[in-house]
Amino acid sequence: MSTIYVGVDVSKGYVDVVFLNDAGSVLGEPYLFDDTPKGHKAMMSVLTELVRRDKEISFMIGVESSGGLEKNWLKFFSSISVQLPVSPYYLNPFCVKKFMARELHGGKTDILSANAIALYLKRGLRLSDKPYVEENTSDRLRFNLIRSFSKHCALMTNQLHILLIQVQPYLVQYCRSGFPDWILNLLVKYPTAKKLAAAKPEKIAKIPYITLSKAQDLIAQAKESVGALTDSNTARTIELLASELLRNQKLVEDEKKSLIKSNSNNMDKEILTSIPGFGEWTAIGFLTLIGDISKFQKASSLIAYIGSEPVVEISGDLKINRGISHHGSKELRALLYPATLAAISFNKVIRNFYDRLREKGKSHLVAMMACMNKLIRIAYSCLKTRMKFDASYGEKRRQEIETRAQLERKQNVRKRYKVSISLESPISARKAKERREMRKATENITRSHASKIYGVKHHKTQCLPHPSL
Repeated sequence: MSTIYVGVDVSKGYVDVVFLNDAGSVLGEPYLFDDTPKGHKAMMSVLTELVRRDKEISFMIGVESSGGLEKNWLKFFSSISVQLPVSPYYLNPFCVKKFMARELHGGKTDILSANAIALYLKRGLRLSDKPYVEENTSDRLRFNLIRSFSKHCALMTNQLHILLIQVQPYLVQYCRSGFPDWILNLLVKYPTAKKLAAAKPEKIAKIPYITLSKAQDLIAQAKESVGALTDSNTARTIELLASELLRNQKLVEDEKKSLIKSNSNNMDKEILTSIPGFGEWTAIGFLTLIGDISKFQKASSLIAYIGSEPVVEISGDLKINRGISHHGSKELRALLYPATLAAISFNKVIRNFYDRLREKGKSHLVAMMACMNKLIRIAYSCLKTRMKFDASYGEKRRQEIETRAQLERKQNVRKRYKVSISLESPISARKAKERREMRKATENITRSHASKIYGVKHHKTQCLPHPSL
């Protein structure tokens, strides 16, 4: 059976399509189909005609992630897979771009992009590239909307905080960790120090969480305020910011509770929340943003997808630590950072790991990122095995690894006598120094393990017997 590789480059309202055969040759001219019922039917007709000509063919159709524009086409290709031998693939555009970089072409058009997708299907598919399975993306849409509201709240909070210093600076002491509701309600009614100073304590005390004595203190501070802005435009600006921030904060809180409630029967969420550091909101966001866990072959693949893997470049004498890759989802990293802080405080496994790294001289941020990756590995393992978190599992696993390593050292002790690190090669001074240290370390390890196994004590004038004796 032959395969036809179909590259689909998605644009707003239409797609460019290129067909490649098994030999990598383009079949006919590139097609353009609109994202309409008529365009979908035209695409169906082309595929049906190719099947009619050769009933032994199958189609691999590649569609890149394009910010949601590709969803209609993925649904269409999934729906026709029951009628035609079609296997749609949902591809990472970064992988396609890196695959095509080897061709050294500088130009980029929609047709070239479609051709690149088809070539990637033929020659560059990774193990994690599996046929597309339709997922429920409604949770992701809602989660992203809530996140956008949260970002808007953060923006308004910063604006209001900066403005408050110029209007009612004595209130800043109550807003160092965000704006509590009573402050926002106060600013809606009394946006400037002038208005607050003229207010009656009894009216201010009607605001929730403001007592009569507190109201009197606020009025006294307002009368002595050094705020520079007291005009009506400033008052209106403060009033709008405070009321909008109050409304958005309540909206975000209510929507979070609603989304958590709608996932109350999600088993994956229950597994993740068993890990200290993962709250309900973090668990839902993590599951929503990564999608199906089975598309990741191993934990390191998930770490790379999130973009938190360390990047180390070594070439000859040169070694550069570039931090993390930042290639993946910044939303996931933003979600996992506070979860990691919580895990360091409340998760014994993560805390011990963090302490070991700090004892080795690692900085807080380096240790933090290492703990984040460890937390990701734990989450991946729990989701893959469908088991809840067990804090004792790591210690059992470490003992098994140490036992296995001891057996391997006993079996390979003869090989260590054959290790030879030459200093005669035309290497740099830095590399020669490294080899001297490696030779010294190898000799020490060899003598130490030989003495444990054969009971031989080492002296400068004594030679080790050969293991075969």
